[in-house]
Amino acid sequence: MELTRDNLKVFGFTDSEAQVLFVLDEVGPVTVSSLSRKGDIPRTTVYSALLRLKDRGFVRRVTKGQKKWKVVRRSKLKRLVQENLNHFDSNTDTAKKEEIVGGIDAEEIGIMVYRGKRQIQRAYESMLDLSRTERVFAIQGNKSAELALKKLEKQYLFDFHKKFKRAHIIMEGINGKFALSLFRELDVPTLKSHLNRMLVMAVLPDRYMDFNLDVLVFRETVVFINLDEEIVIFVRNKALVEMFNNFSRYFQDTGDKINLNRHIWEIIEEKKKA
Repeated sequence: MELTRDNLKVFGFTDSEAQVLFVLDEVGPVTVSSLSRKGDIPRTTVYSALLRLKDRGFVRRVTKGQKKWKVVRRSKLKRLVQENLNHFDSNTDTAKKEEIVGGIDAEEIGIMVYRGKRQIQRAYESMLDLSRTERVFAIQGNKSAELALKKLEKQYLFDFHKKFKRAHIIMEGINGKFALSLFRELDVPTLKSHLNRMLVMAVLPDRYMDFNLDVLVFRETVVFINLDEEIVIFVRNKALVEMFNNFSRYFQDTGDKINLNRHIWEIIEEKKKA
């Protein structure tokens, strides 16, 4: 099976990951240093990209002789791609007629709208099918964060957090200060369910986050979730996805970085002392 940008776009590779994979596929088993020279890629970039590609099943170390790397068997590559090409088709296939609002699913437009609590849960859970160590940007408006505490059952959140941690997905969260303060309203068991997620959080001033939407950005998709109106919008338009990816990276770069695990533990300790 030939590796191309098109058949690998569903995996959301960074430019460096894609370049490392393509060069490795061309030159065969090779050391990190040789791969760096042949691909004109910094050695540190090559090594970190190889580790991420290994976690996702695309490359492996050669055990004999020097510490070389190679692309996995073509049969495995084909299976990895085929399993992910129709990643979001299940949303349309299993949606009930009354849950489909409408949209245009053609590739050049790529917008579909659903309604109902079941579709909201499916939208969140669509992240769980990502490969290990893949990243998802999660932008949460302050109003949406507050509404989630009322609309989403506690047990659903517990189960979702367990699945998310088992999937080893990396979430880059973008929240307002108000949303961060809502953790103080949670009981200890709920707080503990939030712990130990692979999460990088950036906090922005509340004046920028005072809206009622959750926005998920991953692979070739942006998902808008309106908990108040129970509406979900899937956008796969390439230009729009690229724009939201760039905006999300900017928000992460400019926001105040918060160690959420430490923040939650501090709240838990305060509650235990109270």
